Amino acid sequence: MQPQVFFLFGFCELARQLCWSESMSTVTHKEFSDLTTQERQAILKLLEDDDSAVQGLLVDQLVSYGPSVLDWLLPLLPGESGVMRRRIELVKTRLGQQTFDQEFVDYCVSPEAEMDLEDGVWRLAQTEYPLICVDGYRALLDSFAEVLRERLEGVDGGDGIFAVVNEYLFTDLAFSGNDENYYDPANSYLNKVIDRRVGIPISLSVVLLLITSRLKLPVQGVGMPGHFLCRFQTPREEFYIDAFNGGRILSKSECISFLNGSQFGYRDEFLAPVSPRAILLRICQNLFHIHSENEDARSAARFQRYVSGLSRMR
Repeated sequence: MQPQVFFLFGFCELARQLCWSESMSTVTHKEFSDLTTQERQAILKLLEDDDSAVQGLLVDQLVSYGPSVLDWLLPLLPGESGVMRRRIELVKTRLGQQTFDQEFVDYCVSPEAEMDLEDGVWRLAQTEYPLICVDGYRALLDSFAEVLRERLEGVDGGDGIFAVVNEYLFTDLAFSGNDENYYDPANSYLNKVIDRRVGIPISLSVVLLLITSRLKLPVQGVGMPGHFLCRFQTPREEFYIDAFNGGRILSKSECISFLNGSQFGYRDEFLAPVSPRAILLRICQNLFHIHSENEDARSAARFQRYVSGLSRMR
């Protein structure tokens, strides 16, 4: 640690006042409003230090004060150094994650009738990316749907409709399955899927579901084991759409053949539409397994809470 850091800690006994220990196993501290001017100035100096150990402790401590600390930090952003700006943005992000995490935990135990797929996937995205503009992404999805509404003028039949939909989503907009980095957690967050135009079967199906719902098309999600599809069904037509593979159209018999050739076998419920709760549960289960495999205990525990809440029958 640099000499000036030792000086600053001693200068106002910040380590004692904030009661930091090397292990951070027991952290007690003053309320932020009780810190002296000297202590606050010392914190500002430490925010400019690039020592990773100092930054980790300091950011944790600032986050522990809660959202009120932002009233002090955010006005400092204009004109500050790049290091300080990044640290303040990190505090802002971490506080947002805490807020949205608790909100999503509460949402997970909502009654089924109160759950909406689009609302749910954006709430989930904010637990990881709290600073995103959800209204902006909703408007972007609206614009995708508006383009398709114009292109579908006068088009009849499911085959014709999805020839247009698939060309726009998977050719013009270039949404595709992320074969190269399938287990990247970003593949499961709708904002990142839209930004990068790549995802996994369930997240790309969610994009398709949200756009087709705006067009009032009879499309539902199908949680087939081992793969996730969408189903287009009218009294005269029924087929399945594989969003991970460029919107490939599958008949029911092709889906049955796939299942019979897998370890799961065929059961009627495997091709039945699933609820928003079931879709959110599957996304969260995927992320739980990814973080468990990556030995990220904190993130795995977070998704275990979500899975537990969504698994409750309401």
